[in-house]
Amino acid sequence: MAMDIAVSLRPMEILLVEDDPDDAFLVQEMLTEVETSSFQLTHVGRLRDALEKLDDDNFDVVLLDLTLPDSNGLETFTQARAAASTTAIVVMTGIEDEDVAHQALRQGAQDYLIKGKSDGSVLGRAIRFAIDRRQADDHRSRNAHYDELTRVPNRVLFHDRLRRATARAERRNSMVGVLAIDLDYFKDVNDTLGYEIGNQLLKVVAKRLKKCLREVDTVARWGGDEFAIIVEDLSRAEDTALIAQKILDVIDQPFRIEQHEALLTASIGIAVYPDNAAAELLNDAGTAMYLAKENGRNGYQFFTPEMQNKAARRATVESYLYRALKCDEFELHYQPLIELQSERIVGVEALLRWQQSEIGSVSPSEFIPLAEKTGLIIPIGEWVLRSACAQCQAWHKAGLPPLKIAVNVSTRQIRQRNFAEVVSDALSDSGLDPGYLEIEITESMIMEHTGAVSKTLETLRSMGVKISLNDFGTGHSSLRHLLQLPIDTLKIDQSFLHDVDTNPTNAALSTAIISLCHALGKKAVAGGIETQEQLDFLRKQDLEVVQGFFSSRPLPASTLERCVREGVVFPYSDKASSLNQHAK
Repeated sequence: MAMDIAVSLRPMEILLVEDDPDDAFLVQEMLTEVETSSFQLTHVGRLRDALEKLDDDNFDVVLLDLTLPDSNGLETFTQARAAASTTAIVVMTGIEDEDVAHQALRQGAQDYLIKGKSDGSVLGRAIRFAIDRRQADDHRSRNAHYDELTRVPNRVLFHDRLRRATARAERRNSMVGVLAIDLDYFKDVNDTLGYEIGNQLLKVVAKRLKKCLREVDTVARWGGDEFAIIVEDLSRAEDTALIAQKILDVIDQPFRIEQHEALLTASIGIAVYPDNAAAELLNDAGTAMYLAKENGRNGYQFFTPEMQNKAARRATVESYLYRALKCDEFELHYQPLIELQSERIVGVEALLRWQQSEIGSVSPSEFIPLAEKTGLIIPIGEWVLRSACAQCQAWHKAGLPPLKIAVNVSTRQIRQRNFAEVVSDALSDSGLDPGYLEIEITESMIMEHTGAVSKTLETLRSMGVKISLNDFGTGHSSLRHLLQLPIDTLKIDQSFLHDVDTNPTNAALSTAIISLCHALGKKAVAGGIETQEQLDFLRKQDLEVVQGFFSSRPLPASTLERCVREGVVFPYSDKASSLNQHAK
């Protein structure tokens, strides 16, 4: 009597993995007892052939012998399950061992049948139950392996697919590319438009990414605004660059969510197997992605062996960074601000330095981005603010001419709701008059966080604190922003002053920017002065204040105090040069 199995619009695809021709014939006969027209049977006699079939075709069920010419025992099932994680597998074997059967079932076999002890009825029932159970497992698996928001694979499924992809690549002598993708400035969208719009945006991003790929490839959400992609069957590593550029192009297109429009870019890191070890593909792609972000964002970067050393260095620096404050390893140096008319020091910019006890001096360009990434910039920034205020007040009490002190703050700092309170506490505890403190922000802060930054700046300004806009001219701020925001000083970016004595374009731009500062009633400061020619040019433009290595490198507090007390005139005094050299 034929068993009733749900009839679909297509034949049920069955892969029979059996090396014994007699046993294979017997299974085919047993299947005819079920319902011949319902099945499409594919027969192979080796595990390797089965794995290739599972790579290329979709089967509803696998009938698997455990004893094959190229594999034996549970290892046969383990490899088959790895290649067909979503396919029902029924073991049909001569190994009558309860322990083996138990382990196979625990590892995902839907049934375990003994050759010679099963007929068509038993086999039909086993197939039906196997498919039913597999469908139920698939439903549970979808909930466990897919991102709830975007409905693309999550980390768990990504790792499983990556393992299978590299195994296929090894058999086929092909390549697998992994792309780590981070959306630039996505957090700003959440802050300005809200998390609901941000979530809708992530859904659209996932759809755009899927359209850039083939059906055999995988896009997964890694968490937050990060995605990961697997690209299979590559013949050249360079082909991943074409996909990366395609992704950059589609992400760069405006996103329209409800009545809002959002603009995003992406940073992409690429690692390719077998050029990179299978187990390290995602880590290597992530390392390359961070480098792409450091290089200016909206670009892609291949992983190179040299990056391993850089990644190891980054990990080491990050681990030491967590204890740097506790171990009192930070120090402030102070770069003089020189008034051109009097050629005297009228203020200083506080600059953070880190001398780590085990790895030596660490450049701010190396540890500040890590502090930003880890959030340590918040406590570190507060320490800088408090230390700078305390030092400035100490100089005043010591009888030095009143100096102003400028402190750079990061985006994460100024976005704190209590940042104005942190500044107020630093001033109160040190006793420094607020008029001697200048908070330096960047143009990008204005553009990315106009509302939040403006409110904080207004509060600081009402306290008497001065506000300086750093790197002026490199961002996208408009005259409207400059007029609306409470900014006292515009610090001209040093890029405009390069070859200003020989480059007419730079000279014209610098002249225009200085004139604009004066017209808006702002004080102009030129940073990064490195040559006498730059200084002579700025004198002709009636610029008020300069700073840079030509005047002085950043100095320890004690050296700076000596310069002020002894009336060192910058930048012409041999004595100043000597003191600078002493400070290096």
